[in-house]
Parts: sequence; structure tokens; C-alpha cells
Amino acid sequence: MADDTSGEVNGAAETETKGSKGFGGYTYWKRDIPDAHLLPPTAPQRLDAPLQPPHDVGQRSVSAPSVWNQAGTWEEKNVSTRVNKRLEGCFRGGHCLMDRPEGRVTTTKATCSGDSTLCMVRGRIRLGYDLHIDVELTGTWRGDPVSGTLVVKELTDHDPDCQVEVKSSSGPRDAIAAVKEDAPAALQALMEQIKSELTRP
Repeated sequence: MADDTSGEVNGAAETETKGSKGFGGYTYWKRDIPDAHLLPPTAPQRLDAPLQPPHDVGQRSVSAPSVWNQAGTWEEKNVSTRVNKRLEGCFRGGHCLMDRPEGRVTTTKATCSGDSTLCMVRGRIRLGYDLHIDVELTGTWRGDPVSGTLVVKELTDHDPDCQVEVKSSSGPRDAIAAVKEDAPAALQALMEQIKSELTRP
């Protein structure tokens, strides 16, 4: 019995020794392979080049994104004063709000308030606004004088169908109804003009 056991042990040792000389090896994760020289190196590499800042604040142009917004995905600029003054200037110049065969109504002056913001969204400039406008009106309808105050409680960039009211009016009722019907489209066309001016490259 002793001779048989020693023979098995010697045989296993001989097998292990033979395996270690080839590409099999004893342990799977330590064994050699014939094409190991084709694999990329896995040793860690030292990074000697210093990290560069994302952008030089002093040399950044006006149209460039902010330092915290290198991707150009989003940033904004308040232009409320500029938009409000631009609108008031247009209304002082006699902007037409209603023009029909029966008559024509224009503006004489206005008071504008609210917020307007230029937004950079994915590289494109967009104008967002939420405005309140009081506009003085004058005109004629079938020969009769028309006057009053057009009140726009909320004029926004996301709702073209703004609600308007005409207060302290004088003139035929159908004339006032025509002003209320045509004024929203005229106001939106004016805002599109201002938007084009502000977002021009």
C-alpha cells in the first residue's frame, strides 16, 4: 500500500512540473499565452502635463459661453429695460393695431413693464418675455372717432393668444370689438420684430 501511494504522489508532481514548462501553467490567471506581446500595456502612466483651465475669463469674447458653461447649453441675460423702452418707442410712433376697410386704430403712447430675458439654449439665442402693457389708442371707424386704453395683462413668448381689454373707450362698440380681435396678432408681430433684432448674430 505504501509503494502505491508514493507512486501516485510522484506521478502528480511530474505532471505539474511538465505543465509549468508549457503555456498551461498551474494557475489560470498566471499562465502565459503565445500572443501576449500583442496586448496593450496595462502599466499605469504618469501624467506630466498640467491641467489647463477651461477658458481664460479675461480673453473671453462677448458671444462666448461663460466659464461655468463651456458646453454652451444654457445661460441668460436680462434685457427687460431694453425691450420695454423699445416697445414704448414703437407705440409712441403710431403703431397700427387695427386696419380694416371700416377704420384704422393706432397707438399714441404706452407704459410697458415685466421681464425679458435672452437665453442661450443649445447654442441658439432665444428671447423669453412676460410683459404687461397699457396702450393709448386713437383712430376712426366709419367716420366716427375711436379712443381708449388697451390693457394687455400678460404678453408672453409661449402664449401667442394674449388676452386684451379696452378701457375708458369712446366710439362704436363694433370698433372696440375689432380692436380687441386684431390687437393680439399685431402685438405678437411687433414682438417678433424685436426678437429678430435682439437675437441677430
